[in-house]
Amino acid sequence: LLTLVTKVFDNKIVKKKLLFIFALMCTVAQGAWADGYNQVIYLDQHNGDVTVTAGEHWEIYGNSVFKHRVIIQDGATVTLSSVDINSDGSVTTGDYAGITCLGDATIILNGINNVKGFNRQYPGIQAAKRTGEGAEYTLTIKGTGSLSVSSNSNDKPIAPGNS
Repeated sequence: LLTLVTKVFDNKIVKKKLLFIFALMCTVAQGAWADGYNQVIYLDQHNGDVTVTAGEHWEIYGNSVFKHRVIIQDGATVTLSSVDINSDGSVTTGDYAGITCLGDATIILNGINNVKGFNRQYPGIQAAKRTGEGAEYTLTIKGTGSLSVSSNSNDKPIAPGNS
């Protein structure tokens, strides 16, 4: 592309402007790839549970009232960007946490995020637990956003579970 620009445009001012635009486009494209998201999910437009694949980094937006939960596989990272995962607490909405971690997981916060368990017996976020092994998995929560987590009444907001 650069060779084509040089051959087609003999005017130095036009050439410099086009080179600047080309360099700017490359920088913007590199920034988009540098975010490192393998997938971006909009909960409002997604059907079913969201399972973040092991070793990948997904960004999630939107609202999933009564629809589906987020499952984070071992070694995966999810960025919550103004997410509302909620339920009315009835048995019909499912017996599970709003977010279920299946191993070491990282949650990065952007914006205001709310996560609630889908039944009175489940936490908002269920951290993975290695039953009988003595070693625990790690749930890391970081970022500049906020997070409000709750169960529907009988459980802790963030609690371990079996993986």
